[in-house]
Amino acid sequence: MAKFAIIVLRTSLMGKDPQHIHRINKTRWEIGQLFKLLCDTFGKDASDIGDDAGF
Repeated sequence: MAKFAIIVLRTSLMGKDPQHIHRINKTRWEIGQLFKLLCDTFGKDASDIGDDAGF
């Protein structure tokens, strides 16, 4: 049996269509997943991602 949910995204991008907002959010999520994979691979935690010296 299929289950559905409603997701509400709050954005400051006024005047953009929902498909555009979805694409941006999906891309951002995919980038986050890649960073997580990279950190997991090298045994680092996510707090060092913004710090070049720490990574």
